[in-house]
Amino acid sequence: MDTMNLPIELNMTEAQLKQLAVDYDPKNIPEAKEKGDEAYQQIHSRVMAITKVRGNLEKRRKELKADALEFGRNLDGVAKGYRETLESLESPWRKVKTDIDEAEARIEAERAAAEAKRMEEIEARIAGINKLTEGLIGYGAAGILAQLTIAQNTPITEEWFGDYVEAANTVKNNVIEALTTAHDERVTLETQQAEQKTAQAEFDKRQAEQQADYAKQQAALEAQREEQAKTQRELDAKKTAQQAAENAERDRKLAAEQQARELAESKERAIRGELERKEQAERDAEAKAKKAAAAKARQPEAIKLLDYLQELMAVTPPKIKDAELQAVLADITISLADIQATAEPKLKQMKEAA
Repeated sequence: MDTMNLPIELNMTEAQLKQLAVDYDPKNIPEAKEKGDEAYQQIHSRVMAITKVRGNLEKRRKELKADALEFGRNLDGVAKGYRETLESLESPWRKVKTDIDEAEARIEAERAAAEAKRMEEIEARIAGINKLTEGLIGYGAAGILAQLTIAQNTPITEEWFGDYVEAANTVKNNVIEALTTAHDERVTLETQQAEQKTAQAEFDKRQAEQQADYAKQQAALEAQREEQAKTQRELDAKKTAQQAAENAERDRKLAAEQQARELAESKERAIRGELERKEQAERDAEAKAKKAAAAKARQPEAIKLLDYLQELMAVTPPKIKDAELQAVLADITISLADIQATAEPKLKQMKEAA
């Protein structure tokens, strides 16, 4: 039964529907304020009228659809029987197919899990090779060499790395190169450190020797200064005694001269001029003798001071590495040279004067 092409005979036409659209235009709704007024009664009447039209239309629709609904129920019953028969025929075939599909899915899942596990193991082995380069800062040359030996002896085979043999070889070569570089650098560093340690020990030894030499020189200079002080004290005492003797002699001579002058006053008046010349000559001779004596007294001191200056200039200056201290040492050397240039000629002159 072809229900799609059945004529539709409802109790409503397109023209009637269009007329209702005009009659029931919302613009024609009167303004109602309360339930009892005329406008409200008009609205109520129009609602009831169109409700009746709609009810008649629904009633006619159900009458026309009754046959179609019965046909649909019959069609569903026949189709259900066919479907149950087809499903009973399909079920054993589908079960075999499903069992095979599920078995293959399990096999594929197991294969994928095994492959994932294999990949994890390969990645772990490659990571283990890479890990040989970690933490090298705390390793000595021997420790890095041990890591390098492990890397070099790590076999790269298809059994262990499968399709990633080439990648594993690349990682291994990179690790060997990195460890070789690190080992060479650490050997160089340790060699430099050993050389620095040896150089520092030698420097400390030389510095200790220089300090010991300086202490000896200071002790010698102190002994020399003490000897010079002792000599100076002896010279001062000798000079004081000599001066006292000269003073006593002068006093004695003056007293004798005074007595002679008193005894021979009358005679001296006649020959005063002669005596005065004689006395002047004696005083000049005496002054000359004193000057010679003073020069003679200074000679030993001048000799010692000259010897001291020459010994001081002969001292080998210490070896200094610090640039600022080297400048200070240069200033000291220049000052000593200036002192030598100024003092040595005077001291030699004093030495030769006597």
